Formats: sequence, structure tokens, C-alpha cells
Amino acid sequence: MPVGEAQHALGERSALRQGVEFATLTGFVAAAFLVAFGLAVTSCARAVDGLRAGFALTSPAAAQTVTPVPVPAGSCPALDRVRATAAAAERPWFDGSTESWPRFSRELGAALPWFAAALTDAIPRVPGSVAVELRRTLVNVQFGLAKLRAAGSYDEYLGAVVADLIDGNDALVHAGELVGSACGPPLPAFGIPGS
Repeated sequence: MPVGEAQHALGERSALRQGVEFATLTGFVAAAFLVAFGLAVTSCARAVDGLRAGFALTSPAAAQTVTPVPVPAGSCPALDRVRATAAAAERPWFDGSTESWPRFSRELGAALPWFAAALTDAIPRVPGSVAVELRRTLVNVQFGLAKLRAAGSYDEYLGAVVADLIDGNDALVHAGELVGSACGPPLPAFGIPGS
């Protein structure tokens, strides 16, 4: 085989090898992208399914049976304020306010500071295990209020706080389970209807 033909054949093989390497690399990148995309879609689908079911997402820990702790009667007025302010903070999510960002942000923005104040007041008045859960709820409420002030739309706000809303709900549900019926009806789940 003449040198020119050999070089030409070698060039074709090199180009073919580079093409195969490029195709293989592209295939791996595409597969990795599809896997990552699939995981993201699955996570989003789970969250959306939970939202459609009335935010009924709870952690496995929240689904466990909890034995109520002794709660002094002196804790009940503070827990009653938590119950009332949680219900007020829940209202804008389900009274049609979400159709209007200005109305929703105004109503929720007015309710969350009262909810945070009631949580802050209750924390030192309740047993330690309940206080831990109320403190966790408080952190999420404060975060939600900060994000509310920064958001420009309902969708932007919900996207920024959905995980915190779920975490705060789990903590409030768990606090309610720990209190049991010691102070009347259980604490409502913030932002979660039917909980």
C-alpha cells in the first residue's frame, strides 16, 4: 500500500475512532442528563402530587405513633394562641387568596408575624420536647416570612418555601401529637388543610 493511501486510511480510522469516542461520550452525557432529569421530574412529581393532595406530605418521623407528654395546664393559653394564629396563617392558602398575589402576600404577611410571636411566646412555657418542635416551626415561619417579602409572585414564593412549609408542618404536627388532648383540640398543621 502506498504511503499516501496508508496515511489516508489511517486518517479515516482516526476520524472514525474520534467519531465513535464522541458518540460514546455524547451517549454517556445524554444518559447522565436523562437520569438526572428523571430524578428531578420524579422529585417534582412527588411534591406536586403532595400539593394536589392538600400538602399532605409528611416525613416518616411525623407518621409514627407518638405518646403524648405531660403538659402543665399553664402551657395551654400559649398553645391556644399558637393554634389560633396557625389557623389564621393557614387561611390565605385556602380562601382563594392564592389567585391574587397582592392579596395573598398581604394576608399571609399580616398573619405570619402573629404566628411567629405566638410560637416565640409558647416555646419557654411548654415541655422541652414540644418546645423543640415549636422552635423548628418558628424557624420555618421566619424563613417563610423573609421569602414572602422577597417574592414577586405566588409561584416564586411557593417554589422557595415548599420544603420549609412541609418541614414546619411536620414539626407542628409532631408538637400537637406530643401535647395530645391536654389543651383541647390538637394543634393545626400550618398551611396543610385537613391535618
